[in-house]
Amino acid sequence: MTFPAPVPEPIAAPDPAVAVAPAAPAPGYAPAATATGTSMRQYLEADQAPDVGVEAAAAVAVQHVPDDAVDEAEPTGFDPENARLTENLPADVAMLCVTETEWAGKPSFKLHFHYRGRVRCTVAAADLNAQRPRSVSIAELVDRAGDGRSPGEGSWREAYYDVMSGWAPMATLVEWVRELLDAEGDPQLVVWDNTGFEIPWELFRHTIALDDDDPGHDDGWLGELIPVIRWTTVHDGANAGRYTATSRESRGGVLMYEDPALAVEPAEADLFRRFEVAERRTTMAQLIRQLNDTSVAFGLVIVRCHGTYSAEERRMKLGGMPLNEFSDVRMRALRKYRAPVLLNACVTARPVGVVPRSFAELFLRYGAGAVIATVAEVGLNHSHEFAVRLLEEAEFGEVNIARTLLDHRRHYAERVRRAFDADEDPRTEEDFKLFFHSFMYVYFGHPGTTLRAIPREGGGAHDG
Repeated sequence: MTFPAPVPEPIAAPDPAVAVAPAAPAPGYAPAATATGTSMRQYLEADQAPDVGVEAAAAVAVQHVPDDAVDEAEPTGFDPENARLTENLPADVAMLCVTETEWAGKPSFKLHFHYRGRVRCTVAAADLNAQRPRSVSIAELVDRAGDGRSPGEGSWREAYYDVMSGWAPMATLVEWVRELLDAEGDPQLVVWDNTGFEIPWELFRHTIALDDDDPGHDDGWLGELIPVIRWTTVHDGANAGRYTATSRESRGGVLMYEDPALAVEPAEADLFRRFEVAERRTTMAQLIRQLNDTSVAFGLVIVRCHGTYSAEERRMKLGGMPLNEFSDVRMRALRKYRAPVLLNACVTARPVGVVPRSFAELFLRYGAGAVIATVAEVGLNHSHEFAVRLLEEAEFGEVNIARTLLDHRRHYAERVRRAFDADEDPRTEEDFKLFFHSFMYVYFGHPGTTLRAIPREGGGAHDG
């Protein structure tokens, strides 16, 4: 992979075995907090539905006797303790399930770690007290360093060390990651995050144990060390509680929607045109129409436009179209060809709502075989170069999407790694910013999914 020298870049402006959990604490029980912080509601402007205590639930439960003549549906909600969640994954792949809760009156999150037939969880007081979202929220980090429109009060360098230190108190998670990374084989991690906390799992800071003297082991960021795959609850009826991603081999040309204001000049320098199987769409409405035309086969969808974040679905926009207006959209061609979708716009993976939704979830629900999306603002130059490199590599040969993102992050992580043999620190603020921009890209799908980009003259698309 060839990377260009970093240059200052404009920012995309927004559009105007199984461990048994101990019993839950009695309702109203709130031990003294050892951590301080402001409620996430003040930061993310989002409500949360806290867990209901066991005793409280029993007190209000209505006795129900099934009618023998009535077929009762199986539970379809997300169950992080369900060992069958990983039945479609290779043995080397672990799954981390993340759910919202509240501890000592403040937001917290619970973790369930599925690995090699075991399910372990963090529900002890020490874990819940340490697992606070504010310390590692990507929204918090970006707001402090700069939201893409104006500089923040801090710097990207400060954000780098903030997120590095934010994970240290999460002792159980630290040990789980060490176990995974030390395992033989091909360790990978699927993170099913059902929260609205915007936790940047790719930016988990792995540190080796103090007594680890293996010269082959070193500290690093999880997203540069192993493939990290995201998943979210896809709101598709009975499938909502299942990990429905499957390994796919997507081959073919590109279907593209691009805001004309972001087009490459001159047109001769536009690499994407060689791969396009249909006329480039310039509005979201045109893309939706094209994604209902099953006569045109494709292997990849690229969406390059502005994304705008809001805590309200009706103001959360992609290409100027609010998230809630996608509710009556259908994408029959996407469902037929199951192509991956690159949502190359800002904040396409940011969750919104009490029950988290995002543009990434939306395209998965409408048929995408996988989605690459962003958790925050990304520079225009960086976003263009990322898409170009993805296509160039996929033209040369079949690429694993999750590993392509790992390589992308690793390059920029290397630029900001501290050099212990130098008297001066050569790292610049631009280096730290590009580091974060590279980690803004996240992948939703299956660890085994691959992409092969076929130029227009090289043949049509098919999916195996």
